[in-house]
Amino acid sequence: MSLEEVEEYLRSSTPEQLLTAYSEARPQRGGMTRFF
Repeated sequence: MSLEEVEEYLRSSTPEQLLTAYSEARPQRGGMTRFF
C-alpha cells in the first residue's frame, strides 16, 4: 500500500475498526492484556 492509500484507509475507518484491526494484527500473548 502506498502512503496515500494508508492515509485514506485510516481516515475512512472508525476508531473501533482500527482498534480491532490492531489487536488482530498483534502477536497474541497469554494472560490479560491492557489496551488503556
